[in-house]
Amino acid sequence: MDIKTRGLRALCEVFFSKSGGLKSPIELEGFDTEIEDFVERVARGFFPFLHHRFLTALLMLFCIAVAKLPRSVIQKLNERSYLVRTLFNTIKLVTVFPYAAREEIKETLETKIETGKPKVPTPEMVRENIIEFEKIAEPKVEIECDVLVIGSGAGGAVVAKELAEKGLDVVVVERGFEHTSDEFNGEMTDTMPLLYRKGTGLITLPLPTPSFSLKPWVMLPVGDCLGGTTVINSSTCYRTPDSVLERWTEQGLEGLTPDDMKPYFERVERTISVHRVSLELMGEAHTRIAEGTERLGYSGRPLEKNALYCDATGVCQYGCPIDAKQDMHVTYIPLATQAGAKFYTGFEVQQIETCGGEVVKVGGAIRNRRGERIGKFVARARIFVLAAGAIYTPTLLLMNRIANSSGMVGQNLRIHPCLLVSGFFPEAVYGWRGVSQSYAIEEFFDEGFIMETTMVPPRLGALTSQLLGEEFCRIMEEWKKAGAIGVMINDSDSIGRVLPLSPFPYALPKLEVEALVLYRLGERDKRVAVKGVAEACRVLLAAGATKVCTGLVRKPWVRGEKDIQEILSVERKIKANEFIWSAYHPQCTCRMSVSPKHGVVDSYGQTHDLENLFIADASIFPECVRVNPQISIMAFANRCADHIWETRF
Repeated sequence: MDIKTRGLRALCEVFFSKSGGLKSPIELEGFDTEIEDFVERVARGFFPFLHHRFLTALLMLFCIAVAKLPRSVIQKLNERSYLVRTLFNTIKLVTVFPYAAREEIKETLETKIETGKPKVPTPEMVRENIIEFEKIAEPKVEIECDVLVIGSGAGGAVVAKELAEKGLDVVVVERGFEHTSDEFNGEMTDTMPLLYRKGTGLITLPLPTPSFSLKPWVMLPVGDCLGGTTVINSSTCYRTPDSVLERWTEQGLEGLTPDDMKPYFERVERTISVHRVSLELMGEAHTRIAEGTERLGYSGRPLEKNALYCDATGVCQYGCPIDAKQDMHVTYIPLATQAGAKFYTGFEVQQIETCGGEVVKVGGAIRNRRGERIGKFVARARIFVLAAGAIYTPTLLLMNRIANSSGMVGQNLRIHPCLLVSGFFPEAVYGWRGVSQSYAIEEFFDEGFIMETTMVPPRLGALTSQLLGEEFCRIMEEWKKAGAIGVMINDSDSIGRVLPLSPFPYALPKLEVEALVLYRLGERDKRVAVKGVAEACRVLLAAGATKVCTGLVRKPWVRGEKDIQEILSVERKIKANEFIWSAYHPQCTCRMSVSPKHGVVDSYGQTHDLENLFIADASIFPECVRVNPQISIMAFANRCADHIWETRF
């Protein structure tokens, strides 16, 4: 028996015991090869210098070694050692992703997505203004324009449309490629490689602490396509809270009162068709949670969504298959192309050249869809707008050693960390047959967290637990009975920073621009998280759930108030690394400030150091906006575009 077969048997024995009607991975023909293929995809993103077969062999050898241990020892290792638990969770991830993609498993879990539905009409894209190369005749592409925008997400697409409609010659360079709803089949293993950075998203590494305590890593999905992260977000739309805008105004930032920002919020909301989700589209699971919220007397409401004729397919995070989600690639980008803006895809900016206090040109690599470097480009413009997001905007600035007289570029990272709490009802509610985020519980906003009903596929639901073996598989099998709440923590004493992985891109032209993301969860935020999990458990139990999966390794299940009180009684003993964390809202790494000593840009996004360089993404926020930031990014980008037009042209 070869090592792959032995390793797969050991893996199934320890991590993936057969449960109910689910087949064991060992029963699936060719599954060992599918694991190896998935490991190759992950390795290509995170460990490009390690061969995937070597990594697969290491995983299998580890499984074989662990399988020889008594079950009680395995369980104790899982509970007591964060490093071992991380290895266990990694093995579960590389197994469950290809496993749940199998058609026979989808049928058992009842997660097959209906395809071929009618598409929602969208603005027509001017095809000749979406430029992509398979090969190029000349080794260098030269671009000249009035405004060059770097990035096509919530910030870049808005700036491009607004300035192109004013008659300016606008060019957008985007390292990702255009993908359409014809490619979005709802299967995450198919769409994530198309839409997500590194094919799965980023992770944050623990920022060292003075006490050298081991903090958790955090999953951080980031878009990598035309339209950016708007293509893979859950379409939740919040305006920047008045209290946040008022605090920024008190700091001396100009023009940011709620009344000042209201026209910008209204403008972007009209363009992307924002409206409150209907009770019909919420679905059974979300509706029950809303009823539980009301029974407790907590404040809650249906969320605002940028969706038009949504039919609750429930796969927002993997590209909307009917174009109902009004993200950038079906709204602002088509409108920008109609106004003459050009979008160059597969163009990754690496160098930014300055002279006399201004940017004079940028350059970088051109790649085709296979990832082959096929040439390079140089772009010159009067105005440059950096909208690469809160991770890659500071990475580019640090790589090129510009706009950082304050020393604040890449500092002050906030990510709005999140925990998932899942309640299981007595009968099936099919939570994925509804809008993936549809109801907000805002009772505890002033205490540092908000809760939103959400739903993910069964494989991700199981991965938010820290269970092993049959219990792990049972979560997947029973996920049709689940309703889930995402608890999002306002970063109060948590902080991080972004660094370029390679500070010298010119010397290594075949490497892509990559970032090292460091983040440390603070003790105060950990305590808030424990309270948030407890309150989510209360809501789910009040909604009729018979048990709640907390995601907490020391107390994985809650069945009543007594269990909730048990968690709260040991709140100070609970460590942040006992939870499984994710985050979706990186921000604050090039923050606004009145003084050039304290930040990177002014309140309009103009960099303090360079006269013609603006930033239009979430990196400019001085602090966590405390809600889903899509509308905030778009409104501030619109304001930036107006300022550029009024002061520079």
